[in-house]
Amino acid sequence: MFTENNLAGDWKRIAEIRGQPNDSLGILEPLEDLFAQFENCRKDDIIRYVKGDEQEDNRYFWGIGAIACHSQIS
Repeated sequence: MFTENNLAGDWKRIAEIRGQPNDSLGILEPLEDLFAQFENCRKDDIIRYVKGDEQEDNRYFWGIGAIACHSQIS
């Protein structure tokens, strides 16, 4: 289970599945593998989560991975 304390750090997305409508429990077979449609250069992008303090909310940043697409700077 993810909490604000153990989510901090760098994460790489390895899958993205579109589920079926009204399946809040995630028990039905997914409809579509969205990750398979990504360009290889987008598959290693990183999301960095930073835990905030009392003055600042938790934040996240998107970053380009080691392989940049033609419109990106790695």
